[in-house]
Amino acid sequence: LITFPMYNQYGDIIGFSGRRTESTERQGPKYWHSRFEKRKFLFGLNFAIESARQLGYIIVAEGQFDTIIASQYGIENIVSTCGTALTEDQVILLSRYVDKIYVVFDNDKAGQEAFNQLDKHAKEGLELIPVTLPDSEDEDGKLIKEDPDSFLRKHGREQFLECLNITYK
Repeated sequence: LITFPMYNQYGDIIGFSGRRTESTERQGPKYWHSRFEKRKFLFGLNFAIESARQLGYIIVAEGQFDTIIASQYGIENIVSTCGTALTEDQVILLSRYVDKIYVVFDNDKAGQEAFNQLDKHAKEGLELIPVTLPDSEDEDGKLIKEDPDSFLRKHGREQFLECLNITYK
């Protein structure tokens, strides 16, 4: 089990989140969270605020690994939800810092359903931009639904940013 501390936007620990790895023998939920308000929280926001303000936008992904890997590729203005949804509380929180939000959820059924819900969070002066990463194939020709983590590892930073149609400064 990999455990992540959850920091609020001020850098205070408000809880913990865990993810079972493939090598974990014990059966159980893939993710677990201590008690904190997931609908009001974004993983990595305390680290992303400064960069997001400078660039004028933020990228929202689905999981902690998406945020961690993106930051390793030099993309600092990325956060993630704790699940496949962007809530009104999260949109309000992000609107304090930026007026443009790129939403890059997994290209699966849950991610597509989350994209369909973005319109209900529309606010005057705030752009919510859904981004779907292109699928790829493995060595055997099997279709792979990419997420930011896997896409960055395979294709790198520049191609990821091209999918968002932005130039990182």
